[in-house]
Parts: sequence; structure tokens; C-alpha cells
Amino acid sequence: MSFVSEEKSRLRKQFLAIRKNLSETYVQEQSRVIFDKLKRLGAFTKAEWIHCYVSISKNHEVSTHDFIRECIRLNKKVAVPKMSGSGTLKHFQITSFDQLKENEWGVPEPESGKEVSPEKFSLIVVPMVAGDRQRNRLGYGKGYYDRFLVQSNALKTGVLFNCQLHNDQLPVEPFDVDLDVLFTEYEKIS
Repeated sequence: MSFVSEEKSRLRKQFLAIRKNLSETYVQEQSRVIFDKLKRLGAFTKAEWIHCYVSISKNHEVSTHDFIRECIRLNKKVAVPKMSGSGTLKHFQITSFDQLKENEWGVPEPESGKEVSPEKFSLIVVPMVAGDRQRNRLGYGKGYYDRFLVQSNALKTGVLFNCQLHNDQLPVEPFDVDLDVLFTEYEKIS
């Protein structure tokens, strides 16, 4: 394992532990604050197709459930990811959370539906373990999102809590894709 990989692994553990200590109330309240900021983006207003991860409550991720429901209510087309065996993501349109079922890792995914090509998206909301002010993203370490993000010209948006913001630049590797904008409960970083 390279030094960069080791450092990413160390930071991943550190930031996951920090996030795990957040209360459920804090996660829900601050997730609303974060998405209120994101919804002010022109890219959100104009977006016909939005790709958004489905948050896992027990992991204290920024909660996307209300955001996804609101997008559907606003008649935006919403696609969510499904992991495929090849280390890539497939993307399926959903119109209800009833279409989702937890996979073996506890990730809510669509069982079936209309598959959507990455070129269709104009806004992508990406999960993060940590981020920095250069808009680098530390993910869960499997590379699913990096392989997906290079296929799309959409605005790549990261959502994270302020406690997930690394003061220094995160270690990056050539295949890591930086994001266009990050939102915390306190600020927009672009």
C-alpha cells in the first residue's frame, strides 16, 4: 500500500469516527440547512435530471431523503445509484422510496427501473467521508464515484458537515475526481 493510500485510510477512519459522534437530531437539522443552500444554486433550479446518493441513517451521512422527496415533488427527474459487480455504479430513476431495498452493506438501492445514462445529469450530489477547501473528496475507498464522475459533465456537488472538512489538503491520487462545489451547514466552498 502506498503512503497516499495509507494516509487516506487513516483519515477515513478518523472522519468516520467524528461523524459517528453526531446526534441524529444534529444530522437531520443540519442536513436541511445544507440542502437549503444547495437549492439556491442556479444549477438546481434549471436541473431536469438530478443524481443523488441515498443516505444511510446509521452512518450519520448528510441526509438526502427529504431532498430527494422534494426534487420528486418539484417534478425533477431523480436517479439514484446502484452498485454493480464490476466496481461501477448504475443509475436508476426513482419516483418513490418504495422502489428501494437495502443491499448487503445496508445501502438503499433501486431493485429495478429505468436505467439512466450519466450524460443526462446536470447536477450530481456526492457522498463524502471528508473534503477540503480545494474541493477534494475523500470517499469510502472503493472508487465507485470516481469512475462515475469522469463520465459526466454535470455540476459535481459534495455535501458534508463542517466537522468533515479537513484543514489541510487531502491526499489525492491521479484517479481522484475533485468536485465543483461543496456545501457544509456553514458555507459554500467553490
